[in-house]
Amino acid sequence: AKDGSLLKIVAERLQQLSGLDKDARPLATARLRGGVLKDDGWARIPSQPALITSTVDQLGSNLLFRSYAHGQKTAPIFAGLAANDSIIFLDEAHCSIPFKQTSEAIRQFRGEKWAEEPICNPFAFVTMSATPGNQTGNQPKENDVFPQEDEKEKALDHDSLRKRIKVSKRAELYKVKKSTNGEDPLIERAVKLVKNELEESELPLKLKKSKIALIVNRVATAERLARKLREEMEDRAFVVLLTGRFRPYERDVLVDEWKSYLQAFDAKTPEKPILFVSTQCIEVGADFSFDLMITECASLDALRQRFGRVNRLGEGNESHVSAVLIRDADLGSKASDPIYEEAKKKTWEYLEKIKKRDKQKLPIVDFGIRAMDEFMEGKNGDLESCLAPAKDAPILLPAHLDMLCQTHPVPHPVPDVDLFLHGKDRGSPEARIIWRADLNNENEESRKQWPEIVAACPPTSLETLSVPLFRLQQWLETPKVKDDYFGDVEGVGDLSPENDEEKGKTEEQQNRHFLRWRGRRKEKKSEKKENPSTAVLENPKEIAPGDLVVVPADYGIDGLGHSFLEKDERKGVGNERLDIWESVQKTAGKAPALRLTSAIEQVKAHSQMREFLEWIESEEPSDGDIRERIKELKDWQPAEEEDDLPKHVLNFLKENKIQKVEKHPIGGVILFGEVASFDK
Repeated sequence: AKDGSLLKIVAERLQQLSGLDKDARPLATARLRGGVLKDDGWARIPSQPALITSTVDQLGSNLLFRSYAHGQKTAPIFAGLAANDSIIFLDEAHCSIPFKQTSEAIRQFRGEKWAEEPICNPFAFVTMSATPGNQTGNQPKENDVFPQEDEKEKALDHDSLRKRIKVSKRAELYKVKKSTNGEDPLIERAVKLVKNELEESELPLKLKKSKIALIVNRVATAERLARKLREEMEDRAFVVLLTGRFRPYERDVLVDEWKSYLQAFDAKTPEKPILFVSTQCIEVGADFSFDLMITECASLDALRQRFGRVNRLGEGNESHVSAVLIRDADLGSKASDPIYEEAKKKTWEYLEKIKKRDKQKLPIVDFGIRAMDEFMEGKNGDLESCLAPAKDAPILLPAHLDMLCQTHPVPHPVPDVDLFLHGKDRGSPEARIIWRADLNNENEESRKQWPEIVAACPPTSLETLSVPLFRLQQWLETPKVKDDYFGDVEGVGDLSPENDEEKGKTEEQQNRHFLRWRGRRKEKKSEKKENPSTAVLENPKEIAPGDLVVVPADYGIDGLGHSFLEKDERKGVGNERLDIWESVQKTAGKAPALRLTSAIEQVKAHSQMREFLEWIESEEPSDGDIRERIKELKDWQPAEEEDDLPKHVLNFLKENKIQKVEKHPIGGVILFGEVASFDK
């Protein structure tokens, strides 16, 4: 930075704060989450100012002396770093009420009333949410967002903020009746509304409603709606589906594909209108802006979050007319939503109460920030009953902390940290699943090699799909399971199968083998053994909450989740596209890697690859010989009648210097490139 610049001044003050040499880095940055390169450089010098992004699980486990990312011997160090001289910003706090409650308890225990000796290092906790919900009655005044009455107006006194707050976001209310043809009436009405919006105008695309969001409360509903839109309108619009049933890597691929068109700032104009179908997962963490929204009715706070993605920058005086839909059957006296419980019906009743008729006599509710605040300040009804049910954490007691701070040895019994991070009655526990193309399921002998195959290519969280445990168990019994009951909110909306006779009924039960992966157990540096609890199993009931399951790619993903890899260079053959181990390596901060084995059809199908693999099997060459042969492969030019090497193979060979060669457990090799520098 140049002398005298603001950046230079900030850097110098950060260096003064740390007491480090003037050439030291002013601010360290780090990410604490699973599945990415772990760099603890920020923690080596406690005085080093650091900006860290994290998750509730990673940060919360550090605060409570049970660090998920480190061993128990170092847990007190990371607890001290997390809870001293730190300020924690909890984004989308309404999604993490239990963690918020636990953090408030930690803040109080650090205070003068509880500390035997004064704790000089500060600790602050700030919540950020557009819908924070009601504060508890004993909430201290100093924890209010704006303790002084005039602070709010001063904080929001900015041209850009005023536009966003004042803009009108009108939505028409639709109550849809049961369809005579057996179709979901909500889907039928949503498709009809989209058609009307796209057909009513001959304006240029820039002036049309070119970005329409369709938000529903069930994963299965979103799937059917997207399918219906593609059948009827794919030639006239792009149909994009995003739910929580994507693996993290694939979700990032999809978002990168469309964010330049959907982002709030400097969005490009698409060639065709974009119909973006999603679930509750769109309510947080998406800086998208749509021209209008067609949404299924939900709790009031959920609807406000959704409409926060409409005309996000407040451009123009008002948005186009959106729509809120509810099925007539959802308003019955016995109807109760598994996700929103009674809040869904109560919200509809509240919207009916505050609706106003426009010039066309349409029932309109304004979901603009200012308009909705005015409605709520007017206390039009019981607002508490309109909010989504929130879980509570157990009360964190001094006795809990006394046990948690004992880390070596760990006492027994020990409090369950997960309860303090996610709350009691969390709902259905979850498990994780990974697909691999090199798992052969022909016979018992081939399945015995599964642990060794997976150990050679260790799983990464970016390739895992998290699903409700009992849903995974049903899917392994048979892929054809009714999926209408599942929302996209973590830990809620998953009725237990015993609570519904129809849920989980299958046409034919046929248990499929799977690998329960719990890692390897290290005996000595020179010897590695599989963890005995890592095992090939057939009974899904042996899967415990939090377990990682690895299955052959041949099983497919239908009925459990979605796969979106249109831009990924390694699509594979058939279900091989579900194996994304190579794709996630670099993203996770690991060495780029490539499997060349006959177990992968895309590799085996190519003539030069077959020759290479046969040579390895017959000659058993040294690493040096393999490296020389790989150089020849990279420079090989196909004849006119031959295809080039598979694209992902060719790109890997051209872009990476081979650092390590390992034999694949079932034949062939695994090539590893150079790990990218963290500073790069």
